[in-house]
Amino acid sequence: MLRNLATALILTLASTVSAAQSTVPNPHIRWGNSILKVGDSEGQVMRVTGRAPDRIVQLENRFGGAVGERWVYYDQNGANPRTVSFTMAGGQVVGTRYTLDR
Repeated sequence: MLRNLATALILTLASTVSAAQSTVPNPHIRWGNSILKVGDSEGQVMRVTGRAPDRIVQLENRFGGAVGERWVYYDQNGANPRTVSFTMAGGQVVGTRYTLDR
């Protein structure tokens, strides 16, 4: 009984850790030889990435009013393909996040 409980606990912790590592909020994102960070302009993001976002998601408040956008890039270059999201508000980056694509 105790062995089964310990095994279940270990498996739960292992799955929680792997899920936590798959999506990472970060104050900056490395793109090629450049760094994109909170506070950069929309133009700077497009200049560094070299292209428009693959997807743009409109962000809304609870009343349905637009409060910003999430720019999503599918970065398939390099050894670790990833999905990179930039949260934009007021023409600048207010948040970054990336998810490793496995």
